[in-house]
Order: sequence, then C-alpha cells, then structure tokens
Amino acid sequence: MKVATASLLAVLAFALRAEMVDDLYSAKVSVSDRSATALSSASREALSEVLVKVSGSVEILANPVVIDALPKARQQVQQYGYSRDPLNNNDLLGNE
Repeated sequence: MKVATASLLAVLAFALRAEMVDDLYSAKVSVSDRSATALSSASREALSEVLVKVSGSVEILANPVVIDALPKARQQVQQYGYSRDPLNNNDLLGNE
C-alpha cells in the first residue's frame, strides 16, 4: 500500500506542474490619455489582470468581494507610469 501511494504521488508530481508567470503582481494596460478617468479605468483593468494571474482563473472576477473591490482599484495601485506602445506610437500604456 505504501509503495502504491508513493508511486501515485510520483506520477501526480510529474502530471501537475506550475507555470512560471513574469511580473505576477503587475500589469500593463492601454490607456486613452493621462486623465483621472483613464487612470481609474486602467486601474480596474490592471487589478483584474493581476487577480486572474495570481488565482489562475478568470472565475475570480465573479467573486462578490472582487466585484466590490474593482471600483476602488485605484486605491490598491502602489505605483503607475506611462510609456508608449512600441508597436503603435499613438497608444499609451499604463504600467501598474
């Protein structure tokens, strides 16, 4: 029984693998301008992206706590900046 359990665990260890995610707690989103409205919208989008990356599932966005938190996403942003999209010089990227 112990041998079977150890073998099963070894098989599961090879079958399950974690995927490495770069910048787990950050996101880059497109913004239309540098206004407070655009920043607020980008903050919600960025927080959504981070929560999906951290949880591993888009289902996190249906959680009532997350739904309540998204309108206040700007309060959760620790740092943000702007850069030009290298593929389209007219687009701004908000780095949050």
